[in-house]
Amino acid sequence: MLSMTGCENQQQEEPEGREGDEQNGNVKVMTDEQLETLRKQIAVYAAICDQLVEMHNNLTAHQDIADVMVKAFVDSYY
Repeated sequence: MLSMTGCENQQQEEPEGREGDEQNGNVKVMTDEQLETLRKQIAVYAAICDQLVEMHNNLTAHQDIADVMVKAFVDSYY
């Protein structure tokens, strides 16, 4: 069977002293650099989400105003 990632057969060297961490249940699955990159990505994602919420609220508010104006125009016509 072919691997999608090709990483299954690659062995990574473990830093010295790692065996003690594994026995205590503390296994590091990401490097510090990867964690920092993930933190930055999450911060950017959160900022984009905040902007989307603000944009949605603004569009919804404008739609409500437009609906009131159209209703007033229609009511005055009939």
